[in-house]
Formats: sequence, structure tokens, C-alpha cells
Amino acid sequence: RGVYIGCAMAWVVPLLPHSAITVVGLLLGFPTPTGAFIEEILSQAFSGGGGGGQTFQFQMGGGGSPFEMMGGGPRRKKPKFPKGVPKDIAKSMNWLKGTEWNWNNWRNVKFEKDGSFEAPTQDCQSGMCKWSAASNGKVYVLWGEAGLHELDVLGELPKEQDQSRMQGLRMRGRRTSDGERCQATFQRVYDFEAAELEKDLYGTLGLPDDADEGDIKKVYRKLSIKYHPDKNPDEESKRKFAEIRDAYEILN
Repeated sequence: RGVYIGCAMAWVVPLLPHSAITVVGLLLGFPTPTGAFIEEILSQAFSGGGGGGQTFQFQMGGGGSPFEMMGGGPRRKKPKFPKGVPKDIAKSMNWLKGTEWNWNNWRNVKFEKDGSFEAPTQDCQSGMCKWSAASNGKVYVLWGEAGLHELDVLGELPKEQDQSRMQGLRMRGRRTSDGERCQATFQRVYDFEAAELEKDLYGTLGLPDDADEGDIKKVYRKLSIKYHPDKNPDEESKRKFAEIRDAYEILN
């Protein structure tokens, strides 16, 4: 009953004087509605589960805004990984890009190719969540105000993104702030081009995906001379030269 009444009171209460609120509460069989009492009703009406609930606060009288919803107020700064955590996604972990996982048997989350982390919570929908991964298989998820989560891929690391072979793949770890356990189970690949993009770029230059910057520059110079339109005016060489140039510019 408190939930339904709370939803209605969320809109009605701010428009009523304190005396009217008292009368309404008595008619409904509640004690005199103090600020704490109303706040309890509204918190029942608006709190969520799965670590992604909204906070709702009601204040009687003066002293600031009567309602405070998560996401309101001053604009928050973009999240930053703490020291010691890689900011980028290791090339050997590119298979994780564009994949969807079930988090804690709760809801599905997505590892976007640009390093953003998508989950059905206010923080993530506001762009406050991101992820990175180290070459040793350690995955880092910075989940808004919930903070950093560190997970390990269980079993052998995939060498490439193969949806059929990745079935049953799991990650397990903890939230660093309080040690609360977390786990994720692979569901599907939703963006098949996300992991293939960089792989194709290295392949265009004839390099392995772990090539360093020096190797990339060296091969680019060699291939750009070989396929330069001034030396090879045919259409195939022009197309090849354009692919090499684009791959180098993106990787560099």
C-alpha cells in the first residue's frame, strides 16, 4: 500500500500545505506524516534493485530543493581509472569488444568497442561507466558511483571472437571498495565488427595484432612506396594504397 500511496504523494505532497498533508495521512489511517515518514514511503516507491536503484529524498519545510533525484544537480565529471589500472584495452582482449554478458544473474551488460560500459543503471546511462582490460586477462569495470570492479576470465582466454566457442565463458571478481563479489556470464556477440576492425587493420599492413608503433611505421613506409599511385597508376594499386594509408592513420 505504501508503494502506491508513495507514487501518488510524490506529485501531490509538494502542492499541499503541512496541515493538509496531516489530514490526508489521518484519513488514510497513517500517523501524523512527519518528514521522515513521508521519506520512507517515497523511498519504497522509487528504490530499485540490482544495484541500480534511484535515491529519492523528500524534505519538509525549507532548506533546499524538496526533491533530489539521482542524476540531478551539478554535472558530474567523467570517470577516471585509478592509478595502476590500464586505461586502454589490450589488443589480445579485443575479442571482448561488442559482447553482451549477464551480470550477477541480474541484467545483461555490454562491453562497447569504444571502452564504454552499458548497463541498465542511471550511472551507465549517463555515460559514467567504462571498461578496460589487460593482456593477462584481467578486466576492469568502472561502474559510476559503485566504483571499480576487477574480474578475471575463467579458463583459457579466447584468441579470437568466436561466439560458438565462447558459450559458457565466465568472469569472476570483486568490487574493490568493499570486496563484494561479482560475476559475468557470456551471452552473445552483438557487434561482430567491433573486434574485427583492428584485426583487419593489422592484416592490411601484414602485421600481427601485437605489433608495436615502430613496426607499424616501418611497414607503412615500405608498402606506401610499393603501392604509391605515382609508381602504380592502375586502379588496384590505388585502392591498396588507400587501404594502407587508412590503416596506418587509424593505428597510429
